[in-house]
Amino acid sequence: MKIIKKVYNFFLLSIYEFLSKNIEKKITETHVDKIKLKFYTPNKITFFRAKTILIKEPETISWIKNFSSNSIFWDVGSNVGTFTCVAAKIKKCKVYSFEPSYFNLGILSKNVLINGIEDLVTILPFPLTEKIKVGNFTMSSIDQGAAISTFGENFSFDGSEINKAFIYKTVGISMDQANKILNLPLPDYVKIDVDGIEHLILNGAQDVLKNTKEILIEINDEFEDQRKKSTEYLKKFGLNLHSKTHQYNNKAKKIYNQIWKKK
Repeated sequence: MKIIKKVYNFFLLSIYEFLSKNIEKKITETHVDKIKLKFYTPNKITFFRAKTILIKEPETISWIKNFSSNSIFWDVGSNVGTFTCVAAKIKKCKVYSFEPSYFNLGILSKNVLINGIEDLVTILPFPLTEKIKVGNFTMSSIDQGAAISTFGENFSFDGSEINKAFIYKTVGISMDQANKILNLPLPDYVKIDVDGIEHLILNGAQDVLKNTKEILIEINDEFEDQRKKSTEYLKKFGLNLHSKTHQYNNKAKKIYNQIWKKK
């Protein structure tokens, strides 16, 4: 198994190095189920995300492809909108795309526009948390398309102190408040990938969890507080662990995409 993982890691890194040397234009096309998707790719990171859409997280793509058509999808931590675009374009979902990063929002909005899904996607440019509050949004990188950020906390995806490359104050709200205050429809499906505060977001999502059919959530098994509390909240509202897939990551080997479903 270790040999297979090493080969896989080498293969993925080789793809990245090859693709990053061959960026010729800022719009990159790819296909999911023969449906063309376009992504604005101004740098290596965004180009890599577009070209590895079926390789990096195949379980997430498969999960989205099984959504009921015209359902409601909340994409929490949408980055540049890779999965937002797949859900809207492939399944015609109404997508509520949460992404607070100033550096990712411009690309996210461009991706929505060039895919012709602006009537299906609503962009929410603020973080989700336990309850409404003003706090620091901290990013470990200012590169467009980069990940690893946090709101209102100082820890990263593994519980360690986050690298502080860029910080600004903003307003965060809970999932339930997004439903009640902003009048967003309750979701059928939710994806939460926010680099460490997943359990805090779930703590402010009682009404959302009561309604949600399925959740895909990123959990680090070595981050004990995140793992235990997330499991507790999900089980409390009738969700059951359906699958647990190792997520590719060079630095953290215990990160998994977990899919939880109601019976």
